[in-house]
Amino acid sequence: MKYVFILVTFLSLVFTTSASTWALPAPMFRTVAVTGQVAPGTGGGIYQSFFSSPQIDAQGHTIFSATLVLTGDVTGIDDTGYWSEGSGSLSLLAREGSQAPGVPSGANFDNFIISRDRPPTLAASGLAVFSSILNPSGGDVTPSNNNGVWAERLGGLELSAREGDQSPDTPTGAVFSIFERPLVNAAGQVAFQSSLLIGSGGVTGTDSNGIWAENNGSLTLKVRQNDLAPGTTTDTRFGIPTRSSLRFNNAGQIAFSAGVTGPQVSAANDFG
Repeated sequence: MKYVFILVTFLSLVFTTSASTWALPAPMFRTVAVTGQVAPGTGGGIYQSFFSSPQIDAQGHTIFSATLVLTGDVTGIDDTGYWSEGSGSLSLLAREGSQAPGVPSGANFDNFIISRDRPPTLAASGLAVFSSILNPSGGDVTPSNNNGVWAERLGGLELSAREGDQSPDTPTGAVFSIFERPLVNAAGQVAFQSSLLIGSGGVTGTDSNGIWAENNGSLTLKVRQNDLAPGTTTDTRFGIPTRSSLRFNNAGQIAFSAGVTGPQVSAANDFG
């Protein structure tokens, strides 16, 4: 039998191997989820394997994806999901094949395991956020709008942004394309890096990436590729922010790393 381990230490270290989930609130391990266990929120579905993308918040709550055994009512179109302890006990956050909030009827979440390179995250408050793709065979889903970002609010999951939507603070017609791993803070505000569809709203390959964050209840653009880089020499501009470098605190402030370009930029000063 294979096993997947999630180990939580004093430093909130998390790791995984491959088919159960444990956490370590000092000084003992505790089992979070294990192969063969009934998965909460599934009506009797059983965890199979492929536990992946484990994350942990400051309170020791975990979140992860997993597959279910193809038995009973579980089929190949609803056998993956995200489970979270953000509410204080393990519960189903989202399941493949279920209606995605904020999109037309029939637009359902697709396989969560294939999104493992963009794992869900938890805030200190236990709220979750994740990026997911939608099943291409339902609702209004097309290749140009089949992924988005969903955040957990007090009332449940809500759509924060979707591919093909107008991107805030950019010219009319400039739309979101691919989302990087989103973040959420203790206030439930979301931040993410995204690319823009080249050709939409005048977007080119030199300004097609940016970072957006929620402040005061609305999503706003914080920085865009080709913006002037503060604190640098004249006409020095941001390149694409480094993937996964984005950080977002409880005050709604962001930090990131990026390359820069410009007439006075060389290999010795092209990153900050």
